[in-house]
Amino acid sequence: MTRNIFVQGGYYEIHDNIFVNVNADSKSQTSENAQSSEVDVLWPDELCSDEAMGYWQKLERKGFVENEEHRLAETTTLELAAYIGNKFADVIGIPNKWKVFERGWNVKNLGVYLNKLNNRAMNRELKKTLSTIDDVFE
Repeated sequence: MTRNIFVQGGYYEIHDNIFVNVNADSKSQTSENAQSSEVDVLWPDELCSDEAMGYWQKLERKGFVENEEHRLAETTTLELAAYIGNKFADVIGIPNKWKVFERGWNVKNLGVYLNKLNNRAMNRELKKTLSTIDDVFE
């Protein structure tokens, strides 16, 4: 069983009774009794599958997320993040999608941002951006 917690600017994981501190800035790990150096602290297994990694790579190439931790790019608004999370959850079949993506991206209320996006007038640029995201998940 794996549990992830966020405390004072850092992610901590308890994995099979092993405490691991993962420092996102230096991408280094320190652990007590660590058995493996590959510990994913941000995303559940469904988002680390081969299929999901293909989607992450496409999102990174399109400039929506950054690096192997899949952090949101500076240009990705929370409305777009909510749209991405919603599409990703639908394609992969993730229960509790908001909890997963809010924890992974360290944001709150993604459902509210998706509602804002759905109620917003769509200009040509926004439609094109959403179409680009849709293409990632086809």
